[in-house]
Amino acid sequence: MSVKSWARGGDGIPEDKLIAPGALLPKGHRPGMKVPEGGASCATCRHRRGNDCDEPNFQRWNGSEAIPGGDPARYCSDWYEPEEKE
Repeated sequence: MSVKSWARGGDGIPEDKLIAPGALLPKGHRPGMKVPEGGASCATCRHRRGNDCDEPNFQRWNGSEAIPGGDPARYCSDWYEPEEKE
């Protein structure tokens, strides 16, 4: 199996929308998803700016800076990084 076919999983995700071109990801992998409130989420990510995300790879994959669903506490992506606490 080629890297490209494994990364795309046959689901039609364009190469430029992958987490990283040529990445090895399982079939059906989605770089972002709804999550239950209280765990890792955009609400606790250092890239969150209100209801937007400033992480360039997320923006490229998502097509905009807007966090899907409008609730940062209920969404997370592969680009999550915990916010730094002082």
